[in-house]
Amino acid sequence: GVLHVMSLASDARDGAVACQMLHASMLLVSAFVLADCAALFSNTCGVNERVARIVSLCAMLSTPWMIVVGSLAYSESGIVLAFACILNVFARKPKSLPWAGFMLGVLMAVLIGSKASSIILVVPALMACLALGIGRACLNWKCMAWGALAMTIGLVPWLARNWYYAGSPFFPLATNLVGLGWWTGEQSVRWNQAHASDANAMQRALAVWNQLFVFGVGTNPTAGEPWKWFWGALPWLGVIGVVTLAFRRATRRVAIALAGGGALMVIGWMVATHLQSRFLIPLAVPLSLACGLAMASVFTGATHEQYSTTGALKPLRMALGLWACLPGFFLATDAFGDDHGLQPHQHRRFTRDQPRLDQRSLGLHVAIRRNDGILHASHRMPDLQTNIPQG
Repeated sequence: GVLHVMSLASDARDGAVACQMLHASMLLVSAFVLADCAALFSNTCGVNERVARIVSLCAMLSTPWMIVVGSLAYSESGIVLAFACILNVFARKPKSLPWAGFMLGVLMAVLIGSKASSIILVVPALMACLALGIGRACLNWKCMAWGALAMTIGLVPWLARNWYYAGSPFFPLATNLVGLGWWTGEQSVRWNQAHASDANAMQRALAVWNQLFVFGVGTNPTAGEPWKWFWGALPWLGVIGVVTLAFRRATRRVAIALAGGGALMVIGWMVATHLQSRFLIPLAVPLSLACGLAMASVFTGATHEQYSTTGALKPLRMALGLWACLPGFFLATDAFGDDHGLQPHQHRRFTRDQPRLDQRSLGLHVAIRRNDGILHASHRMPDLQTNIPQG
């Protein structure tokens, strides 16, 4: 309620801060929802629930990319939250199938409404989980009917609003099918070109390596784009976690579901996006879950009985503590710096009556403040200009 009041205030700065606080809160909630999801899967697989919960939570919040997008009101926070909640529903044994279906429908509406690209990046992964036996109880006609109803209720107002304001329900997507809306043909072509890649198959495969596994290490392959170690060790630990889970019969099904879902997300990213690292952020959900469950399986006996791990957990706690310092390290050392020549005290200046916003002045670490009618922004981004209508 407080955030909504802030967004309704006449001060644009308060509205922007409210959006940032909302998305940061969504990210925190998604981390705890994922931790609960790990605990539910651990009970099913017979591994250490406490370790699964703590490691999954730490893996999510210790990945710098999550902190960056959470503090910027970037739309990935909504995707991550809905994704984690849907997996949480899958991990439970629903007492009421219609209610479970309704909740899944609401969450699917949040997922798609947060960012339409989740239809390609996340929905196939969820379908793979269902096909591989995760959440199979939801494959019931009552559950699916109530889910479809809830998703329709959630998405129709959003699509109708888009249609009313922009002239197209899916604006700016599918302009060749449902019309250009208020854009010109030139603007539509420019947007489509900026959100697609002409790379070949080998280049796309190399992009996965650069944008996920070694992102921020070595020389930046795309000058002008962010290049910091924002993924940390999560991709490597997630893959190792999936392999570890696959060796045990009790956790093999979960491992296959996480691996299959993650692979579909990467394939969707390769095929349907312009190959930016931040679009892979939903992948942090299965990777963090794999980390938690794999580490929990290490602290579980051969008979699936949990044993005392007080002494063994000390090195794990130290490692998690160091891992959790990674986002703070980047914040302390690079809060306003960049790779493009600007120093913390240098800012690009805009007057409010300019009809064009130069997005080269906007980046992952944006510092915007209002001072005597002048907007100051630090950290430039690549050459991209967008027309902003006056008024």
